[in-house]
Amino acid sequence: MKQAEKSFQKDTTLKSRSGIVSWESPANIALVKYWGKKPGQLPWNPSLSLTLSKSVTLMNVEYNYTGFHEDIHAGFEFSGDNKNPAFGERVIKYVEAIKNYLPMMAYYDFKIRSFNNFPHSSGISSSASAFSALALCFTEIEQASYKDNVVLDEAFYKKASFLARLGSGSACRSMYGGLVLWGHTEWIEGSSDEYALKLCEGISPVIDSIHDTILLIDRSVKPILSSAGHALMDTNPYSVVRYRQAEKHLKDLITAIKKGDLDSFFNLIEIEAFELHAMLLTSFPGYILLKPGTLRIIEMVRNERLKGLPIGFTIDAGANIHLLYPADSSEQVFSFIRNELPEFHDSDIITDHVGKGPVKVTL
Repeated sequence: MKQAEKSFQKDTTLKSRSGIVSWESPANIALVKYWGKKPGQLPWNPSLSLTLSKSVTLMNVEYNYTGFHEDIHAGFEFSGDNKNPAFGERVIKYVEAIKNYLPMMAYYDFKIRSFNNFPHSSGISSSASAFSALALCFTEIEQASYKDNVVLDEAFYKKASFLARLGSGSACRSMYGGLVLWGHTEWIEGSSDEYALKLCEGISPVIDSIHDTILLIDRSVKPILSSAGHALMDTNPYSVVRYRQAEKHLKDLITAIKKGDLDSFFNLIEIEAFELHAMLLTSFPGYILLKPGTLRIIEMVRNERLKGLPIGFTIDAGANIHLLYPADSSEQVFSFIRNELPEFHDSDIITDHVGKGPVKVTL
């Protein structure tokens, strides 16, 4: 994507329009983790994720044509109970950052409203869902500024994925449903550090319909933002080894996904979760995001798998644990939760599954 000139020129082709656009975008759960980035919000290693279905951010952007102005005029409101001023500041900085790729932004005032149906900033990829939804809104506004009809084609989603990455790296993966790759690797054609790629071919049905039950062990905001955690990888003595491991795990995991090999699938995603938290522990300063409850459930899940229950787990940069299992094992998994984890009530559990990606919302 070519960066626009910072010194904007008046655009006579722009349509003087106002309106509201709205997109609902899901969280995703990384199977191969992205941790550590180069300048420009580019990853040191490729990552692979499953896009969820029910854990979503709804983003509304109202835009009003005001005529040309150099600075960006935008306000943000986080709807719901959890007001988050820090995230609001991050959104405004993001809007300022993407204006170099969307020159038409200099002609509008924006009012941004966001709503999450799951806890924000607690390690469940809320930044991914939020910035993917926001990028989709601005990509649509760009098209509406020059065209009579918005076309949601491959180029539209690629541009939105590129813009989403600038707000949160993992957000570029929430642009598509199913299994999504972000980061260049020589053995996958079309892979890129700039935007994500949906994997479509050869995926076993058992993986394509996987379920994800999230146990909310800790709803509090993480003690370290992901952006700061990524920066710690610059001085982590094990970072180079980690990047090599991630590449190997990606290749092995895609092989398991195509074969429908659940044992290898579970073992690989669990190793990836452990390596992410090992990087947090061995950075300076080091961070412990796992809670005693997380460790207890990890041990119980692995014991259940030894008994024959097809279940595995992964964890993002937080304490909450994602239980992954095939759709036809749902009844057994919920029996396990009810009987072995009675302290978890309905409000502590998010039941989700692989989703089809963002949805444009008609207001």
